[in-house]
Amino acid sequence: MGTIESAGEARAFADFALRTAWASHTERPGTEHTYTNDWPYAPLHGNEPTAGTMIQSVITMVLLVAGAGIGL
Repeated sequence: MGTIESAGEARAFADFALRTAWASHTERPGTEHTYTNDWPYAPLHGNEPTAGTMIQSVITMVLLVAGAGIGL
């Protein structure tokens, strides 16, 4: 129960793990940042968020707080 029970499930999990690892470390064509915008934040390893990531984060938080306020 809760484990991988067939070769097909094992293959699907392996594909998922490979794809997520690839996406988190592969640079986008023509840029110096990855598909996940250099997450997690680790400046000692050269992983720093882009300006676009920071702007999107601020806008998202403002909309989240505004939406919660409207909802209440």
